[in-house]
Amino acid sequence: MKKLLQNKKFRLNLYKWLSMYVCVMLLFTTVVTYSKYISSMGTDEMARVANFEVNIDFSSCPLSERIPSVNEDGTKSFTCDMGISRPTSVLSYYFTVDTTKIEADAMLVISTVVSKDFEVLSLLDTTTNTSYIVDGSSQNGAQISTVNGDKKILLTSDVLAREGSIHEYKIQVQYKDSLVTDDTNKIFTSRQDIITVGYSALQKTR
Repeated sequence: MKKLLQNKKFRLNLYKWLSMYVCVMLLFTTVVTYSKYISSMGTDEMARVANFEVNIDFSSCPLSERIPSVNEDGTKSFTCDMGISRPTSVLSYYFTVDTTKIEADAMLVISTVVSKDFEVLSLLDTTTNTSYIVDGSSQNGAQISTVNGDKKILLTSDVLAREGSIHEYKIQVQYKDSLVTDDTNKIFTSRQDIITVGYSALQKTR
């Protein structure tokens, strides 16, 4: 062994192998350490469900006239007291739909329910000037159905992730019995839900 170490050629080869071994071990250690760092970066971030919040607001309702309430599912809502109107009047209501907080591609359905005691005259998106109901007839994909006597209007649209917008709608209704006998006059002397607006959102995959 002593003779081998004294051999110049053997010593050069030994130094080369030792150098290569050290380099390989350094490289291996660096790769393993970097991989662990990358893995820890991924696990530090908390996974969460995409937000599908849509804000619906009756823009024509003064803050002082809003009556807040909590729904069965824990979400909040409010009722707007629009005051007193003549029975023969055409009643106009404005509401906004804000989809800017939707974080994933979704199919959005806006549901507007009108009490069976009222006739739906028109529904207009004032932001885009798109008419969905004209003289009681649906247009531009609006769907009208009757549920327990009430009129239900569905507006369906696709919303891209983080590309939502704010749209204002105007709906006009009129009381069906323009004569208003004593039997029907109670509708104007007690509180009644005339228009209810809600939504549902279904995530879409590309």
